[in-house]
Amino acid sequence: GSDQAGQDLPLCRAECEPSRAEPAAMVLKSRRTKAESGTTQEIRDLKVKAGVIKRILSDLAVCDTEISKQAAKVEAMKAEGADSYDIKKQEEVLTEFSSSRPADEDRLAKAVEDLEKTVEEVRESPDFDDLKETEEFKAAAALLDEQLAAAAQ
Repeated sequence: GSDQAGQDLPLCRAECEPSRAEPAAMVLKSRRTKAESGTTQEIRDLKVKAGVIKRILSDLAVCDTEISKQAAKVEAMKAEGADSYDIKKQEEVLTEFSSSRPADEDRLAKAVEDLEKTVEEVRESPDFDDLKETEEFKAAAALLDEQLAAAAQ
């Protein structure tokens, strides 16, 4: 209840004044080796960047499905001789679905570019030799190569 409300408050002035306290990042880094923290952060970055691409691809697939369904609905309404007002409204819905696709494609291009920078940085740096052997890096690099090949077509 109310007893727990104050538990998150700093206990001393040093905790709320970063200039007087050791920064949290410094504390965390001192607890792990440099290689471990760098590799862990890079793996996290790769997972996040690959996840963003997968999410956008999923969004695009759903968008394509909705566009197809809506186009079929409009055509069916025209074939049935439906009211012109109803057809016009359904065409507006189709236009709305279609208009969101270029924004998703732009987001995908930016996400691929971002992942490409990270993958290239890892590939080119001898500091990341251990990271190159991880499943996360291999999966991110494969996803990147797949997207670059798709974009080239």
